[in-house]
Amino acid sequence: MAQKTSWIWWLLPILLGIIGGIIGFLFVRGKDSVKARNLLIVGAIISALGYLFNYLFLGFAPF
Repeated sequence: MAQKTSWIWWLLPILLGIIGGIIGFLFVRGKDSVKARNLLIVGAIISALGYLFNYLFLGFAPF
């Protein structure tokens, strides 16, 4: 059974994107594997939205 983890872990992927998702995944995976996977997914989505915003509205690709 998954242990309860703090909601504060959600701030990492929201504020840092994929890097925050990876950090959150590494720290939470031993306690709550479902939340760890979701942190990684949210980080990837936030990063993708940031790249898309840069490309569409600022006119340059970030890579």
